Order: sequence, then C-alpha cells, then structure tokens
Amino acid sequence: MNKTLCYYTNCTARIQVARVSYATKIYLERVIFPLQQVLFEAPLEAQLEISMSAVGHLEIGDPVLVELISCRRLEVSQISEVSEIGDAILAA
Repeated sequence: MNKTLCYYTNCTARIQVARVSYATKIYLERVIFPLQQVLFEAPLEAQLEISMSAVGHLEIGDPVLVELISCRRLEVSQISEVSEIGDAILAA
C-alpha cells in the first residue's frame, strides 16, 4: 500500500486528538494543540478523525468526534508546500 505525505492544521482554539485510520488499522494518533501544524504519512484511502471535548480541554473518555477528513484532501501536492509549513511536526 502506497503512502502519501499529508498536512493538517488545528485552526481552533481547542486541543484536538487526531487519529489516522484505514480499514481496521490505526496508523497515527496525536494530540494537536491550537494552531499547530502536522505532517504525516498515510494511505490516500485513509481518514483523519478529529476529536475534541465540548469544554475545550480533553479528559479521559470525554473526546467527541467532530470531523472526518479524507487523506486525499490533505495530500501535499508540491514540495514547496512542505517548505512553507515552518515548524510542523513530522510524524511517520
């Protein structure tokens, strides 16, 4: 299975939990702080699940799924996009 480089920014004022999954396998799970940028590798068919709590901070058992994004939408198409990201976290 081919993986591609993807990019996501938490544009909210809340802490989020991001999980990349495909079929029954989870490839990545990370806490993403407000305005944080993340680079990650994933299959194009994978989904990025974004969860956060209703009160602005995460507690065990509290996160609620708020968005499901196709990794096709998050794919980095040009190397120049990567150089503009700045302090993004590279996760494999």
